[in-house]
Amino acid sequence: MLKLTSRGVKIYLLSFLIYALVSGIYSFYKNNAGTEPLSEEDFPGTALKNHRGQSNTIDDFKGKTVLVNFWFSTCPPCLDEMKYFPELLNRYDDLVIMSISIDSENHTQKLVTEKTAPWTFLNGDHPRWMFYNADKLEKNGYVDRLKVNSFPTYFLLNREGKIISSPKDGLYGVEKELGGWLSHSLSLKHHFNKVNVRKTLKTFLLFNLLAGIVMIGLFYYKGN
Repeated sequence: MLKLTSRGVKIYLLSFLIYALVSGIYSFYKNNAGTEPLSEEDFPGTALKNHRGQSNTIDDFKGKTVLVNFWFSTCPPCLDEMKYFPELLNRYDDLVIMSISIDSENHTQKLVTEKTAPWTFLNGDHPRWMFYNADKLEKNGYVDRLKVNSFPTYFLLNREGKIISSPKDGLYGVEKELGGWLSHSLSLKHHFNKVNVRKTLKTFLLFNLLAGIVMIGLFYYKGN
């Protein structure tokens, strides 16, 4: 019969903490780090009208780092990340965000001005957050030229207006570019706020299964 000693409990808890830490780090980097392949090295120069009725091209934002996100209003992953954009803008003064929606212009304008739930965080008054619309079916338009086929899709542009990456996670991409490797508090917060409870439970059960197998193996080894 296996005896549960205080030393065994400590070893188990320490092992579980190490396993949970390694699993958490692996999950974070697997889902957030890295980039998608670029279809274009240059961002389109075609003017887009923003939610204030002004026409902008990427040249208007030279000297700033620009995060471009393609989204639509019924896209849950878009919502999950965009709600951190106000905090991201407050953190980095040299950042501009171009949010390009494939919804109709009227619908986007309504979201930005009325801020209906769950889009209450949208800030159409922020000078460095612009909202645009693009027709996903337009030949040689923004969606077509940049090969946007999933949402959200992100592009990060340097101060010269050149695309430097298409990050899997916009928050992570900006924090890595402007803050360095140790400045990932927002992307970490975003990641762990959307942790799947079912997956977490599976991880816990898997650890206990592995721990049980190891303990039985040790018991059998000592018994022989």
